[in-house]
Amino acid sequence: MREQLDRNEGKWLKQAKEGNTDAFANIVELYLPKIYSLCLKLTGNKEDAEDCVQDTFIKVWTSLGEFRESSSIYTWIYRIAANTCNDHLRKMSRHRVLSLEGAAMEDDVVPLLYIRDDRPLPDEQLANRESAENVRRLLQELPDNMREVLVLRDIQQLSYKEISLATGVAEGTVKSRLFRARQEMLKLIEKKELFET
Repeated sequence: MREQLDRNEGKWLKQAKEGNTDAFANIVELYLPKIYSLCLKLTGNKEDAEDCVQDTFIKVWTSLGEFRESSSIYTWIYRIAANTCNDHLRKMSRHRVLSLEGAAMEDDVVPLLYIRDDRPLPDEQLANRESAENVRRLLQELPDNMREVLVLRDIQQLSYKEISLATGVAEGTVKSRLFRARQEMLKLIEKKELFET
């Protein structure tokens, strides 16, 4: 199955580089869910994520001729998406933050973390949404480079090598940033719990 997918990707990539928009649409369709998920986790809200996804695929389309295939197209698109999100966050003067009440009322809020339960009770669903929003807020407090590796490793579950290719930094640096990001998240969680008690 993966071999078939790789063959299709190669065919679509070749056709897209020749200007075939249908082939490019196939590439977009293949990676859109993962890229949206990445952008949502890096930006922290739906609207910014949608803008970043759109910008990402515009950049991919306009720079297809520059893609030298030294990495997978998946890794290349991830790198563009991560850079687009980081650029977007740097340009923003302030971040939009959903209130917990708003998160509980909006059906279209996609939680960052969702704990599955076969029979969730309404109060459990609300608690899960609040926890997801809390994690999303804490992620926004991390420096961009820490947040990026934490999302790519712990949420997107990319390997260190894939993260290295996606971010353009050495694997050792990825591991170091990830360690510091996890430590910083723990401090933020502890600090939040301290103020809530």
